[in-house]
Amino acid sequence: MKKLGFLLVVMVGFAVSSFGQSKAHANTTVEFVTPISVVNTDAQALDFAVVSSSDIAGTIDFRPTTTPTITASGGASVISGTPTFAKFTVTGSASESFSIALPSGDIVLSGTTEGVKVGSFESSIGTTSNLVDGTKVFTVGGILTVPAKVAAGTYSNATGLEVTVNYN
Repeated sequence: MKKLGFLLVVMVGFAVSSFGQSKAHANTTVEFVTPISVVNTDAQALDFAVVSSSDIAGTIDFRPTTTPTITASGGASVISGTPTFAKFTVTGSASESFSIALPSGDIVLSGTTEGVKVGSFESSIGTTSNLVDGTKVFTVGGILTVPAKVAAGTYSNATGLEVTVNYN
């Protein structure tokens, strides 16, 4: 009988402690989206065409508004050629929202002597948009600041107009 009493005490002890805990489980999942990327479509550059300067500094305003126009002021003018916006294509997951970051300051175009600057960058779709069927094409323009009496030659910057895109 002593053995049975001891066994009964031990069994009751285990039974009491098992009521002090409870367990639950949750599924763990993750969904991956297609990585977002941006490329310079057809290597289309922001090109202000052929510009002249005078004794007076000026600007060439070429931003992608609803009706894109090129506006010259001061001593600067576009004398020939066809200006083009830089063109970009974003790819990623269909219908996802994304943001666009453009240079916040001026970039310097190097040439024959002094550099000229381009700034006030704008995209044709603003700073946020949605991918339609996984892609979105947009253009970028800006304002060219033309110093007085710029030396003749080609001025460029192959890496300054950096565009960054991120999912929102």
